[in-house]
Amino acid sequence: MTITTTRRPRTQVRRFGYVVAVLVNLTLAWLIAVWPGWEVVPFLTAETTEVLPFVYASIATGVLVNLVYVADDRPAVKATGELVNVLVGFVSVTRIWQVFPFDLDGQWVGWEWLIYIALALGVFGTAIGAIVQVVTLVRIASGQQGQRR
Repeated sequence: MTITTTRRPRTQVRRFGYVVAVLVNLTLAWLIAVWPGWEVVPFLTAETTEVLPFVYASIATGVLVNLVYVADDRPAVKATGELVNVLVGFVSVTRIWQVFPFDLDGQWVGWEWLIYIALALGVFGTAIGAIVQVVTLVRIASGQQGQRR
């Protein structure tokens, strides 16, 4: 049996990536809230305001965890941050599913099903992601995964 280990990128490279992630999330929030704003998207309905707090919470979580990673991105910290991130994402996607703030009348009838499939994949993916992060945290706590820097 061959065991291969992958090396993490250098600290500076990882930190640069976290800063880019913060900037992308902040830009996304600005595009939704300020300019051009979610209202210009023709298929979004007034019910979008019911899901925006969840979308903003998901974006804010991404910003916060990446700022934490800039200071400390040890595996346990990353796994905890990713767990929080996927759980907030799970709630956000679930709320979008419940509200379904999309008006697709007059559009191809398949769009609604495609959006539901994408949302279902989002719910499923975030649930799997949460399980993966919990397993990672358990492995770290039990000493099965090193505390690399």
